[in-house]
Amino acid sequence: MSSVLPESSPVGSFLKFYSIEIALCLIALPLTFAKILQKTTASVWWHAFHQFFRTVQWECLRSSQNLNWEISLPSTLSRDRSYLVISNQEGPLVPLVVRGVLGRKITPIVTPLRHRKIPNLILEWRAWLDEAPVYLYLPAERQTNDPQATQEQLAKVAEKYKNLLEQTRSLLLLPEKDAYRRDGQLLRNSKFLYTPKPGELIHATLMQNQTWHSILDVTFHQEKPVRFAWQWLLGGRQNILLSVREIPLPSALQSSSANDVRRWLSQFWKEKAEWLETLVNTEPIRHDLVNT
Repeated sequence: MSSVLPESSPVGSFLKFYSIEIALCLIALPLTFAKILQKTTASVWWHAFHQFFRTVQWECLRSSQNLNWEISLPSTLSRDRSYLVISNQEGPLVPLVVRGVLGRKITPIVTPLRHRKIPNLILEWRAWLDEAPVYLYLPAERQTNDPQATQEQLAKVAEKYKNLLEQTRSLLLLPEKDAYRRDGQLLRNSKFLYTPKPGELIHATLMQNQTWHSILDVTFHQEKPVRFAWQWLLGGRQNILLSVREIPLPSALQSSSANDVRRWLSQFWKEKAEWLETLVNTEPIRHDLVNT
């Protein structure tokens, strides 16, 4: 289905977008107290509000007169399945867009939190409300010297992934993981994509007995790189592509070998890069058209 969306003023879109962000933080406060009091529904309500507000923000971006979107979604999406959503990442706004585009079409989306020595308190807060898994990097030396503590930590992470599947939630992975912040010329393995890191995918697929229903392959491309929403809303016009494809969960992600996962991701990213380059070069984005 195709539709032409009404345009909104850049300033109006800017005010609406950031008002929603403030509202989300305000709603998180009472839910934080509810979760501290061990109210089991606190995270359920947080997922509902988080998904809803991201969807509203997406509608704000979608109707902006500065942005020409082309969105392609499969017709098979369901709110009764747990999806493994894998996306490239051209900037920090990709998770917000993915949540917004898929918010009303699939189960609540959770993103793993990467453990940092100096934590980002806002991200930690929201991940705690999300009941999100924490991606742990455990050096080989530590695994050898303290195997019991390593197994205990991994068991806690595995339980988080198990809970996601039992509660029919979807998981968003970004294998390029902030590569856009560094020297892209050193990290790129194609014209459009960065070299993926398999750590989170290994965690997500090998740490529990259950499996995801299928993979949603999200491919995002923007003509001009931006890092903040206001650059989209108040900047110049540009074309943006977001394509979602559903593919069966491959056997390589259901095995017990981390090397199988690494090989699969490397090949998958190579094919994804070739597909994206072909798509951009042969099918230019049509202005003001959204395919859903």
